[in-house]
Amino acid sequence: IKFVNGLTGEVLKESQVAYGDTPSEPALPTDTNAWTPAIVIVTGDKTYVAKYLPYPDDLSAFYFSKSSKKYSVNIAYAQTSSQMIIPFEYDGLQVNQIYGTSTSKSYLSNITELYIPETITTIKDTGPLCGFSSLTEMHIPSSVTIFDGKSLFRGCTKLKHFSAPGMTKISNPSSSSSGWWYGCSNLETVTLGSEEHPFTTWTEY
Repeated sequence: IKFVNGLTGEVLKESQVAYGDTPSEPALPTDTNAWTPAIVIVTGDKTYVAKYLPYPDDLSAFYFSKSSKKYSVNIAYAQTSSQMIIPFEYDGLQVNQIYGTSTSKSYLSNITELYIPETITTIKDTGPLCGFSSLTEMHIPSSVTIFDGKSLFRGCTKLKHFSAPGMTKISNPSSSSSGWWYGCSNLETVTLGSEEHPFTTWTEY
């Protein structure tokens, strides 16, 4: 397991860690505030990079759920700013999942910019990123390798371009209202890894 300063390229720590154990990170270097991606139990070789990630001024739009020394975040409430920054940490622990419990999120219609941090690895459950009806582009960081749930991006009616460089294959579970892309009537392209696909409703890539 390797820890690297993303600003300088310096290797700060490199060690053997047993499978199933969680690696112990070194102190964050000056001018950085997060290890990316989120630190998880060891399943193979991995490199963590120290970076500076933006953080929201106001957390009132978010509901946090704690599990296994990590937090999941639900975008549960409205905010006045048109720029939404998903927090990378809460109460001293990393946020590594975005989840949802509803497909009715019209309160997000004012959001024109969405930033998702590189600590996020999973987007799941019901409507975690639905209701962003003013977004024209959605960029999922390469740290995200799991989409799991229904209506994930439902109702993003102005969305034209979607990219998820950490994914190589994604699908729509169905063409019903629970489909991942339901209501994304203007979606033109879906980029997975480095490959761009023309979007065809209810298809699998």
